[in-house]
Amino acid sequence: MCNFCKDYSENRIFGADIPIKKCASETDLKDAQIMKHTGDKVSGIVIYKGCKAAGYFNIAFCPMCGRKLVEG
Repeated sequence: MCNFCKDYSENRIFGADIPIKKCASETDLKDAQIMKHTGDKVSGIVIYKGCKAAGYFNIAFCPMCGRKLVEG
């Protein structure tokens, strides 16, 4: 398990920041995190704009270490 998907309890994941690298076009998006709250069925990557969540997508495996994040 890596710092990006570290478990702090059985039902929650609050991962370390994942830096977003810029592409050819400019963006002000800089941070993302792997997250899973108690009520969530699957983990997701949340993308932040400033300090607010700007979007997310669900994942089954940690993109950094490959650990399975979804049961079943």
